[in-house]
Amino acid sequence: MKKALIKDSIKEIKKSYKRFISITIMALLGVGFFAGLRATSPDMVDTIDKYFKDQNVYDIEVISTLGLTNEDVEALKNVENVDKVYGTYSQDGLIELEQNEIVSKVLCVDEVNKPVLVEGTLPQNINECVVEEAFLSGTNKKIGDTITIEIQNQENSEGDEVPYLKEKELKIVGIVESPLYISRQRGTTTLGDGELDYYIYVSKENVNIDYYTEIYIKVKDSEKYKTTTSSYENYIKEVKNNIEQIKEERENARYQSLIDQANKKIEEAEQEFNSQKQSGEQQIKEAQDKIQSAQEEIEQGENEINQNERTANSEFSQAEKEIESAKAELLKNVTEFNNKKQQAEEGFSQAQTQKQELQNNLNTVNTALAEVNTQYNNVIEKLKDENLTENDKMILEQAKNMLESQKIELETNKQTIEAGITQIDNEVTSGREELANAEALIENARSEIPKQEANLNARKTKGK
Repeated sequence: MKKALIKDSIKEIKKSYKRFISITIMALLGVGFFAGLRATSPDMVDTIDKYFKDQNVYDIEVISTLGLTNEDVEALKNVENVDKVYGTYSQDGLIELEQNEIVSKVLCVDEVNKPVLVEGTLPQNINECVVEEAFLSGTNKKIGDTITIEIQNQENSEGDEVPYLKEKELKIVGIVESPLYISRQRGTTTLGDGELDYYIYVSKENVNIDYYTEIYIKVKDSEKYKTTTSSYENYIKEVKNNIEQIKEERENARYQSLIDQANKKIEEAEQEFNSQKQSGEQQIKEAQDKIQSAQEEIEQGENEINQNERTANSEFSQAEKEIESAKAELLKNVTEFNNKKQQAEEGFSQAQTQKQELQNNLNTVNTALAEVNTQYNNVIEKLKDENLTENDKMILEQAKNMLESQKIELETNKQTIEAGITQIDNEVTSGREELANAEALIENARSEIPKQEANLNARKTKGK
């Protein structure tokens, strides 16, 4: 029976051997294609995992709208299972080439997220940069050419506006591939048409700000995991939870630091204003004393003239000398008053500068207040969620109370600054009124002398 079946099958194959061969080949191709797919997927995962580890790509990224400091770096180093912490910088910049605006992400060459050098060298000086290959092909630039990057000025920790880059004219010295941009998409931006065109790497020493825009974290023993596995994601999630425990503390520390800096600026402005105010008041007092002295001398001259008229004509000559002396003294006093007035005007100008500084501080406080209000509104919206757990509600209530406290403090600072600005305006106005009054007194004294001369001449004529 078995032999007959085999013979029958052989006969059937011989009759339709072409079809048999075609089916066999198709089966072999299907098995081969399936085996290839099964082998390719793990190889791709292993390749990307090895690439990320070779380039030291971060495990966790920390960002803040208020910037990050060295104190934040040290605090993160003390978090459980955190291995290495890197503070770095990035910003969007504009490059104008042949009347076209190119928007690029400006990154820093660092030990973390190391770019792969394709050609040339990495930046060795602050006036050098490296670009991606697409940048050169898209802009017709080449290695050795220079480009100019325009980046909006930033505020440092002292509240002063500084250029983001020390050198904005950069020489292209190499081509790199960034592990942060695997696909062609470069992200969005607030510049240009809203999309980033390319990325550029510069020397970290070329950045001029004193705070970090990002902090990248490498987790202990993360090399033991594949970056695409759920075990890696769970492990990283645990470390993130550890970091979240110091989040509020570091946010408050940064916020308080900015508030302290703003208060320091206000105190310095008030001290400078008070000093200028005291100097201006002293100058005004001296000018008033001079005016009073001139008035007294004029009155004395009038008395002497009347006395000379009642005595003899020989005394008229002496009276005339005394009038001329009074005129000279008045001229001297007017000159001194003008000098004092100029000094007072300089004091007013300095007070106006202090007012502008207070206005800048007020703008900073308003910005911080707007951000706190935004965070507060977000917390209020979250509290409206009926599905929140009691623990989440408690956390959100604590955040709400903290934000309300911050709002009160910012409002207080805002009122203090506004009061300072109002005080400057009032005192400058008062000072100018006093100067105007003093000047009016001088003009009165100046017009009084000709009257006395005319009176003397009339009396001399009458005496004759």
